[in-house]
Amino acid sequence: MEISSVGDGFADVRLARAEVLAIRNISERAGMVPFELRGPHEIFERLASHFGALAESLARSSLVTGRSTYVEPGQATSRDEFGEFVLGVLADFDESGDIEWENNTLGRFLDGLSAFALARVNGRSDDDQEQPSWKLFAELIAAATGYE
Repeated sequence: MEISSVGDGFADVRLARAEVLAIRNISERAGMVPFELRGPHEIFERLASHFGALAESLARSSLVTGRSTYVEPGQATSRDEFGEFVLGVLADFDESGDIEWENNTLGRFLDGLSAFALARVNGRSDDDQEQPSWKLFAELIAAATGYE
């Protein structure tokens, strides 16, 4: 984050993409609304008070944007394996996905799910992408956690 004064009572604040995404995610979860501040010190103090944990998280993270789940969908070839896959995705979300996933709210997840469902993967046959299977369902869920 860079903060510089550009005039009487105004500041220019420049944020990295990861900072903007993290602030948006935290704001969505907290139900916060945009706020107006005067002066670079007030801006920094307000951001520091609301996003102190975020700053620590960003300092430790090398993510430029959010990530997808770490759980691999390839093993979900039966209903039981699909259930185990979903439990693994949930465990990943509970561990750190609520902070690290690209699509970590229901609205963003469903948007990613619909976008990936409407897209087609290059190099895969139409039959492979159109035939419903537990593996395809798992791939859709895994992609929805990070698809923009």
